[in-house]
Formats: sequence, structure tokens, C-alpha cells
Amino acid sequence: MILDAANPALIIDDSDVATALASPVDAPQAPDWSQAHPAYLVFTSGTTGTPKGIVIPRSGLDAVLGSMQDTLQLTADDTYLAASTLGFDISIVENLLPLLAGATVHVAPADFSIDIDAACALLHRVRPTVMEATPSLWAEIVHQDPQAVRGIRACAGGEALPHTLVTTLRAAGADVFNLYGPSEAAIVATSHHVTGNGTPPLGTTLPSVGGDVLGAALTATPDGALGELYLWTTPRATATLVTQR
Repeated sequence: MILDAANPALIIDDSDVATALASPVDAPQAPDWSQAHPAYLVFTSGTTGTPKGIVIPRSGLDAVLGSMQDTLQLTADDTYLAASTLGFDISIVENLLPLLAGATVHVAPADFSIDIDAACALLHRVRPTVMEATPSLWAEIVHQDPQAVRGIRACAGGEALPHTLVTTLRAAGADVFNLYGPSEAAIVATSHHVTGNGTPPLGTTLPSVGGDVLGAALTATPDGALGELYLWTTPRATATLVTQR
């Protein structure tokens, strides 16, 4: 699917050529990077439409990392367990945010979300202070071993966060954060530190993101009415679609 969308002009699958390309070369001097330069390219999962490749600029990445630091307040005493695979853009936050704060990154093995017994054992051994996972994975972990989440800032994203799970996590000693954001908005668009009861809200938008709930014909909806969430960012912080040529 990714190859079909990319429409590559050349695919290198010969081992000798791949080895030769991997050899060290004299790299040219790096240019002066601006906020408009690309930070990374990711292929979306399709939850916001047809899967597609998008490019996020430096301004978008810098904005989300700064906002997440404001939310989580990482210090040199923190350990962030990077449990997401590199195919998901939240892994960028997991791996870069701790380094910006002088904290520790511990990269979980690839089967972390599959082997729950091993995942709980790793949590006990590493004792991370921050981790992000889907609500489904948090539910499996806290059901298997409530002590594994004690003292952790549990960031939940990728799915709706049930209030029953929040209650369970908090009873086990976790501090819960609800995160939401499509890849096109640079990983995270809204965040909420869950301290109350009831269904957790999406929270407030990050400083670089705006949001409105709109109804038919893109008209504003009154408080409490149903509508669709529209997110917007400054042009330089928004993803660019990778198109076929």
C-alpha cells in the first residue's frame, strides 16, 4: 500500500547495492535549517481518510514538543518508556521529548503490547514515570498487574478513553492524561489532565492549534450540541501531503 501510494521510480532490493549505499561517505555541509524545513515524513493509518504520506515541518514538531513539555513537566529525574512502534508518530514524542528535558528514554521491545506479562515485568524493572499507550493496552496492563502503573503519568491516545478505565488507573496510583490528535496536526492537538469524574474531555488545544465544533454547512454549534471537530493550525505548522508525480 505504501509503495503504491509513493509511486517510486526505483526500488533497491539487491543486498550488494544496499551494502554499498550503507558505507560511510563524505557528507556535504548541512544547510541552515529553518522552521519551514521538513522534520519528518509519516504514512498515516487512514483514520482521517485514505492512508497517505504527509510531511511535518520543524515548526509543527517544535510546537508539539514544547506543549507536551508544558503538560508533562519532565525533568532529569524522569524516565519515559517509549512503547510505541516507530510507524506511529507518537513515537517521535516518546523518543525526543525526554532528551529535550534531560530525562531518560527507555525503548521497549517490539512485543511490548503483545506480551502483557513481559510488559508488566518491564514496568516493574524500569519504573518509568511517563508512558503513552492506547486505552486498550492500559486496560490490559492494569487488569493484569495494578502495581505496574503506580506512580506513572499514564498518557492515553489513539482511542476514546473510558471513564471506567480512568477510575481504575487512578485507583492504582497512576496520573492520567488524555491526548488526541491526527497525524496531520503534528501528533497531538489536544490534551487534558484527568482529575475529575465522568467521561474525560479531549481537553484544550495546544497553543499552535485551534479547534471548532461545527454543524451543517460549517456553522458554529451551541454548547452541548452535536457536531464535528475541525482543527486548524498555522500554515507552517501543518502537514504537507506527499503526492504522486
